Amino acid sequence: IQARYPGVEQIRRAPSGQITAYWFEDGTPGAATIDPATGAGVASADAPAAHGWLKTLHRSLFLDDAGRIAAAAGAASLLLLSISGIALVVRRTGGWRKVFSPLKGPVSGRLHVEIARITVTGLLLSSITALWMSASTFSLLPEGAGPPVFPAVSGETGAAVGNMPVLRETPVSALRELTFPYPGDPTDAFTLKTDAGQGYIDQGSGALIAWRDLSGFDRITETVYMLHTGEGAS
Repeated sequence: IQARYPGVEQIRRAPSGQITAYWFEDGTPGAATIDPATGAGVASADAPAAHGWLKTLHRSLFLDDAGRIAAAAGAASLLLLSISGIALVVRRTGGWRKVFSPLKGPVSGRLHVEIARITVTGLLLSSITALWMSASTFSLLPEGAGPPVFPAVSGETGAAVGNMPVLRETPVSALRELTFPYPGDPTDAFTLKTDAGQGYIDQGSGALIAWRDLSGFDRITETVYMLHTGEGAS
C-alpha cells in the first residue's frame, strides 16, 4: 500500500475484513478500499448514501444526542416489554418447565405466544446490547485500558515498514488500524491497534517501544458491539 500511495497516513481493517487506506497526495486527501494481495485501490471508501442515512436514522433519528437518548429509551422499553412478556408466558403455560408446551385457547392468542417464544431471545439480545452501547456512547461505563503512555523515541526515521518485526508478526486478521507518523516529525511514531491491544512502533528502529493489552472490559464491549451489529461474525 505504501508503495502505491507514498502519502499513506492510515490503514484500517474493518471487522468484515475490508481494508481501507487513507492518504494525502499533493495536499489532497484520498481513500480507497484496498485489495490486500496487490495493495491497489479497488473501490471507493465512501459508504453508499443510503447506508449512511439508515445508520444515522437508527442511531440518533437525525437528532444528535436527543435522538440517541430517544433510541436508548426505545431499547429500554423493548427490554421491559420482553421481560414482562416472558413472565406472562410463564404464567399462562403453568411454569418454566412448560414454557414450550402446546397452547390452548383462541388462535390469535396462541399465535401471539408462539411468535413471542421464538423471537424473545433476539429481542432481549438486541435491547440489552443497544443499552450497553448507548451507555458507552454517553461515557456511563468504566473506561477501558486506552493507549499506553507515549514513550521516548529514537529521533530517527526511515525504517522500512515491511521489515518491522512486530508488523511482520501481526496477522492481517488481527489488524485493526495502523497509523503512520506525521511526515517529517522524528518525535512521532507508528500507532498499531490490533484485536489484542495497541502500542507504538519507533519509526527509526522499527521496534515496538510501548504496548498495552485490551482490558477485560474492552473485550466485553467489543463482544457486545459484535452481537448487536453482526460485524465480525458470520
